[in-house]
Amino acid sequence: MAIGYLALEEKLHLKTPIVNYPLMAFDNPLFCSTLNAHRFGNSMKMKEFFNPWPRPWDAARRLYVCVVKQARQPGFYLTCGVPDTADGRFDMILLHAFLLLRRTKRDHDRTAYLGQAFFDLMFADMDQNLREMGLGDLAVGKRVKGMAAAFYGRIQAYEDGLAGDEAALVNSLRRNLYRKIEPDDSQLSTVADYMRREAARLDHIDTDRLLRGELDFGPAPAAPEKVPPKPEKKGLGKEKQQ
Repeated sequence: MAIGYLALEEKLHLKTPIVNYPLMAFDNPLFCSTLNAHRFGNSMKMKEFFNPWPRPWDAARRLYVCVVKQARQPGFYLTCGVPDTADGRFDMILLHAFLLLRRTKRDHDRTAYLGQAFFDLMFADMDQNLREMGLGDLAVGKRVKGMAAAFYGRIQAYEDGLAGDEAALVNSLRRNLYRKIEPDDSQLSTVADYMRREAARLDHIDTDRLLRGELDFGPAPAAPEKVPPKPEKKGLGKEKQQ
């Protein structure tokens, strides 16, 4: 049985409950059926038949593709200095997933199942990626649980950051997105401004669009322009030989 938010709070040692966010993946039976279907295809049809939850998988999958596509924009790594590593890319996915789920919780009565399906598909995909990297069942389980716990920590940090002033959000980003490096102030400000802009943008997106899996993020920070190499001067080699 899926645990409630207060039980989740106690399990993750959070200071305040996380209201209207999806349940932790491995404590949610919907995630288990999703993950098994992801691994074994149609063999889980009977189990899904007895699952009472609505399953907006198509819309959730489209939303997840949009999140991943935006998180991979080069400007975050080349301009904003996010580490172009597995951890850095994971953090950028979590940042955009947070922005989306923050919006869905505003219409929780209509989007609860969509938000949960998105969450479950995201961690099913991460489970699959870890397995493709060669991790076994026990290692994958621990890693995915750790990822889910990290996500909830970031939810709380980014919620507090957006609710506070510029310094609060910058400090949240420094502790989470940039926890392993020391970014400069301009990089922190660029990501903070981007998050506030996208949070405001998503606040105005129509809920029906989200339910159809339609999501458009604004432009990511621009990547530096590539400087074309200077053409070699003709005859330079001959002059050197003389």
